[in-house]
This record gives sequence, structure tokens and C-alpha cells, in this order.
Amino acid sequence: MFTTSQKSQTACPSNPASHRLITAKELAKHLATSERNVNRQAVEGAIPCVTFGRSRRFDPLEVAKALNLKNPIVIAENRAGKS
Repeated sequence: MFTTSQKSQTACPSNPASHRLITAKELAKHLATSERNVNRQAVEGAIPCVTFGRSRRFDPLEVAKALNLKNPIVIAENRAGKS
């Protein structure tokens, strides 16, 4: 079972083929902050997340909307050689 944060009402992206859920570590890297800060903001409801048990995942488009970012969060797909 999964839950969403208070600010996000939908658990699934409207078009799952167009983007994917990312980890707190990936989001923190993009936002130039710590993973701890990302998780704290998610717990406080400042940024939307999807929770699977104890794991959190973030929809980059929803996070960008919640933070009023001018540029969307773009995470490069690098499945073969994860770094």
C-alpha cells in the first residue's frame, strides 16, 4: 500500500511514459541540497511525494510545481551505467 503526501492528491503520474518517480537522493542532487532536507520537506508537506512503506519517491513535475520552479526538473536516464 502506498500513500501520498498531503499536498499531492494523486499517487500516479498522469502520463507515466513521459517521466518517472525519482529518489530523494536524485532530487537533492538536482536541487543542490541534502537528501535529509528533501526528506524533511516531504514529511512537512512542502513537497509532494509518494510513499512505499519506508521509501519515498518524488514526481519531478509535481515537485517543480510545488516549489514554483521556472524550469522543470529534468533527470537524465542513465540506466546502464548508474553513477
